[in-house]
Amino acid sequence: MSARGRYASRDYRWLPPAGCLWVRNAFDGSLIVLHPGEHTLVAGRTGAGKSILLRQLIRNAIPDIADGCVRAFGVDLKDGVELDRWSPWMQIADNLDATIAVLEQVDRERGERNTLLREQGSDKVEVSRDLPLIALIVDELAELAGGVDKNTRSQQERARFLLDRILRLGRAAGITVVAASQDPRKERLPVRDAFPNRIALALNSREEATMLMGEDAVRDGCAPHAIPSSTPGVGYWHDRARHRAVRFRCPYQPGL
Repeated sequence: MSARGRYASRDYRWLPPAGCLWVRNAFDGSLIVLHPGEHTLVAGRTGAGKSILLRQLIRNAIPDIADGCVRAFGVDLKDGVELDRWSPWMQIADNLDATIAVLEQVDRERGERNTLLREQGSDKVEVSRDLPLIALIVDELAELAGGVDKNTRSQQERARFLLDRILRLGRAAGITVVAASQDPRKERLPVRDAFPNRIALALNSREEATMLMGEDAVRDGCAPHAIPSSTPGVGYWHDRARHRAVRFRCPYQPGL
């Protein structure tokens, strides 16, 4: 039996197709699913539970990683504190030099896959063991801007250039980028607009909520600015197709 099959046998509820990233909503058992190529920006103030969400996404991907349907890369510019524990399952970069190397590798594979799609007359990669989903997890995205010296700024600029190209051209190639940040402002996140999907954990104000999620999402009921500090892992996702706000809570598992 595959790793996914063993995982599903312990959890009788429906699981999404291989190659999707997902987290279960502890409020009602439903799933928030990130389909291949659905680049997602996660934002929330300090203590909002960004790490809880990222850990759940990675943990839930492990059966697919073990089965060869997902290859995972992590960029952890908080000195590796958050993602290093997952190094058996993903390649981790914890400084700017390593980050550039990882982004260059992912971008190179993006180019090769897009060339293959063109030759085959296809418009997107069908995730499989031959062409697994490439999942790129970035924490903290704001560390790719605001360097204090010329060398750091040059490295950050190179990293942003690569990440922007992956975001723009990687969707069809079977690449999903999930990036987390404390600050949703565009001046801190120059590539913010390249993330079509947004998840908001607790934010400081309605202005920040609108900045991240958009006017329609706030009008439909997304209220991350009303989430108390005592509930880390609670957030909102906007279901645009149904014009509804989805309030969720990430399952908390000690040790993750």
